[in-house]
Amino acid sequence: MGYQERKKQSIWRPVFQMSGRLGLYSKNNPEHNANTAIDTIIAWLSEKQKIALPDIAFRREPFEIDASNSYPVEAVNFDGIWSVEFNKPDADVPGRIWRTEATVACLDENSYIGVRLSIIDSVYDTDYVSSIPSFIPTLIDDPGIDDYNTILSNSATRVSTPEEALQLISLIKNENRTRPVVLFTESSVISVKEEAIAAAKRLAGLAHIFVVSSQGTRTLTEQLGREFSVWGGAIRTYLPKFNSEIDEAFTHKLATREWIQKRFTKFDNFLNALLQSFAPATVSHSEPDAVPSFRKVKQAWLNKKIKESVKGKELSEREALQMMEIDLLNQRIREKEEEFIYAAEEERKAVHERDQYRAQLLALRALNERLEKKLGDEAKKIELPDKFDKIQEWVRANFPSKILLHTKAAKAAEKSRFNNPRLVYQCLMRLANEYREHRINGLPLDGIFDDLGVHLCRTGDPEHLKQWREEYYISHRNKNHCLEWHLKKGADKNEITTLRIYFFYDDDDEMVVVGHLPSHLTNDMT
Repeated sequence: MGYQERKKQSIWRPVFQMSGRLGLYSKNNPEHNANTAIDTIIAWLSEKQKIALPDIAFRREPFEIDASNSYPVEAVNFDGIWSVEFNKPDADVPGRIWRTEATVACLDENSYIGVRLSIIDSVYDTDYVSSIPSFIPTLIDDPGIDDYNTILSNSATRVSTPEEALQLISLIKNENRTRPVVLFTESSVISVKEEAIAAAKRLAGLAHIFVVSSQGTRTLTEQLGREFSVWGGAIRTYLPKFNSEIDEAFTHKLATREWIQKRFTKFDNFLNALLQSFAPATVSHSEPDAVPSFRKVKQAWLNKKIKESVKGKELSEREALQMMEIDLLNQRIREKEEEFIYAAEEERKAVHERDQYRAQLLALRALNERLEKKLGDEAKKIELPDKFDKIQEWVRANFPSKILLHTKAAKAAEKSRFNNPRLVYQCLMRLANEYREHRINGLPLDGIFDDLGVHLCRTGDPEHLKQWREEYYISHRNKNHCLEWHLKKGADKNEITTLRIYFFYDDDDEMVVVGHLPSHLTNDMT
């Protein structure tokens, strides 16, 4: 079908993607490792997918099988690069095609592999169950795959000593990490060995699985803090780009045994949920071109063949190659269109879900506030602590939809020498109630904090404050926000008596976001 004839667009959706180096610790040379990977994929096509491959396929030579003989399969091999594409119709969903692409390259002194699994649908909103090609675990075993200098494994790694725990923490904090780290913790009543082994096999290539002893969890708590640690048989997932200074603890999900039992009934269902969560994330956490498409590799192969053909002498062959190239370019144009449609649909879906959740949040918040007013002042009395050690819990318990206390602010408070914690809690209450109500209703902000002896001021010019970006800007809802307001008491830099609370107001969620307290941040005077 020509490009102009194509009226109805297909919907392309990536399901899984991974890339890495082959055989880092193998005693074999890069070419041998690359050939092992190719042979593994060929065996998967032949034995698992039951494709009647030609003999040249087993010699790693280019071949093509069209849909009239079998499921479509095509492979090219040139200049140390072998690439294959396999398309298979879904057995249950009409019009759906599962596409597996794999590229193996032997370049310089290393060999590499990239794998992508995607689906092509005629309708966007149909559900699918994520999976990974079954040859991935085989390749992880032999010749082995590593990424960001970390070996991928099919088994769970045990962490028993403080030294091993520190190595684990280094992986968790690795800025280049693109896979989740899942920790299973031991307890006196729960044996997690078999569960961790099952998880490592099911999530091979998708996540790093560890079993942490009680000694290891103590080191985790010492290094990461209690809110980011895990113990007592619970399971915790640390997502990529982990940063304990700015991340909210709930971002890195903690699953207790009680929650798993209540939510999933069976552990196997919990593993399936992890798989459905982790597989799509491999696409969003990877560089777009980390795995080149088969058609991109094939186009490079065709360009090389055309240059090698001699005009006149092999005119018919040259023309045939050029026609193949034109057809391939049309296919790539259609692929790009499908990618743009996918991106647009994902954005539309994300915006729709965000608006739905926001509408629900606002409705529940309004209902809660009406109930608070009916209950009266006696029911709303809130205890003001005289310490900062549980300030995050206090904010979440009393103002869950009104104030977000950033992790950076909570940590700064816990280390603070400020001598009047009750004043800080009073300010937070005032921000959650009077200040927020004034913002929502467009009322003047003057005088809200005067009776506390605290003044509300602009922090300064946001552009000027960018020179101290790490202090004055925080990440919230995937955007960087300037802490454009602050509450102040005292003019000197004495940390015991001087108060500063830096925040911004989120108009969309009608929420105060506190980024730092109670000390002074850097400015021109300091």
